[in-house]
Amino acid sequence: MAASARTRLRHILLRIGGTDVDFIEDPYLQVIADAGAPFDNTDVRIMRGRPNECHRNAALFWLKGKSAAIAIGYYLGPDYVWRQHSWGVMGDGTILDTHTGGRQYFGVRVEPMEAIKFAEDHLCVAEVLRFLRRNPERFKPIIDEARKALSFPV
Repeated sequence: MAASARTRLRHILLRIGGTDVDFIEDPYLQVIADAGAPFDNTDVRIMRGRPNECHRNAALFWLKGKSAAIAIGYYLGPDYVWRQHSWGVMGDGTILDTHTGGRQYFGVRVEPMEAIKFAEDHLCVAEVLRFLRRNPERFKPIIDEARKALSFPV
């Protein structure tokens, strides 16, 4: 199934632009191929972050409240090659990134409950819990949603 998702995504991305797609192991490939969309007409704001740790940087932007959402997908670099990438999305749609910015972005916004899991996957669980405890009001709707999803009718 990953091969067909990869083929579909390659076709989609190269129709948008670029000369190649640099695929690496991507646990999000299927969802990006199925539900991804271009992030068109958006500004890009560059923020400091660890080099080559876009997933970690995007998770921290979200946990710290610097971005309204995490996005996963691919960006078109200055060499016209699409690469796997994650970035923050601010409330007004502005992309929050940690490098010079891509020429194009394609992907999906991660839902809040999935964003917690994404953050746990790319940080340590203790670090995520520390943010949840420090900002209980901000994360309360997500925690309530998780509790509701875990409750079983009697």
